[in-house]
Amino acid sequence: MLASRRTEIESGGAVSELDRVQSVLDSIKRKEQRIVTAFVNEYVDEEGMATQISFPRERKEHFLEEITRLEAEASDAVSELDLLDSFQEAADSIRKSLGDLDGADRGEVIRLFASRIEVFADSINVVVLPSRGVIDKVTARPRLWAQP
Repeated sequence: MLASRRTEIESGGAVSELDRVQSVLDSIKRKEQRIVTAFVNEYVDEEGMATQISFPRERKEHFLEEITRLEAEASDAVSELDLLDSFQEAADSIRKSLGDLDGADRGEVIRLFASRIEVFADSINVVVLPSRGVIDKVTARPRLWAQP
């Protein structure tokens, strides 16, 4: 579950889109600079410069807003990836700790999370406590000692 969420976040593309938009903005700034240089060198008059520079400035404003939005998305994605890493570390730690428990302690942990355990000849069903819809039932785990 954590791995699929990580893949979803990483494929969201906020960081790669941010790089692309930054590249476009850089080219707009270079074009704007060329127009100003042409004015300074008197290749165009003030009216010609105003006409030529209006469109790049509008695009520049648009892309600056887009960069602000994408930076926020990228920051959120990085924060969520850090949170996923923390969850994964906690899950690994719990898995290791549960592996070190004896039978009585494992039974106590199961009692904390399971509301009902159904034992059948060929399978065991564990109904866990309500978990806000994430996991409601672990079903039909085959018994290791069940006869085929």
